[in-house]
Amino acid sequence: MPLSDFVPWVEARDLVPSVAGDVLISRDDGMDEAWSEHGYTVRDGREGPFMVSFQAGPNVLKCRVLENPYLLDRDGAPVEDEMFEPYDVTLIAPASSLVTLVAPEGPGASVFSDELEGDLVSFLGAAGHVRAAK
Repeated sequence: MPLSDFVPWVEARDLVPSVAGDVLISRDDGMDEAWSEHGYTVRDGREGPFMVSFQAGPNVLKCRVLENPYLLDRDGAPVEDEMFEPYDVTLIAPASSLVTLVAPEGPGASVFSDELEGDLVSFLGAAGHVRAAK
């Protein structure tokens, strides 16, 4: 039995809450049913269901910097810095949003999951580079 009744996006997009929520996304009823039975799996090695969770973020957040944010290429992506050591920071970001992508496989494990992350970052208009914690 599916987690919920499958609803085509054109019918559901106006139902997505504007402040916080979880959006479970699958291609069709068949993928929705497989999701209910097998969880997050990439079907036929190409695609799978995924979820996007979102809510208003805190104004101040303690986090860990994993890449040198000051050494960027022309496109604004971090350049590998062998001398860089991760460090803790306090991020001050009034009116921020927390967005979590739950993909079938982790970063670097499949083209599908990596493309989902890239598309989500592009769609949200994020500047710079987002990298999932390992």
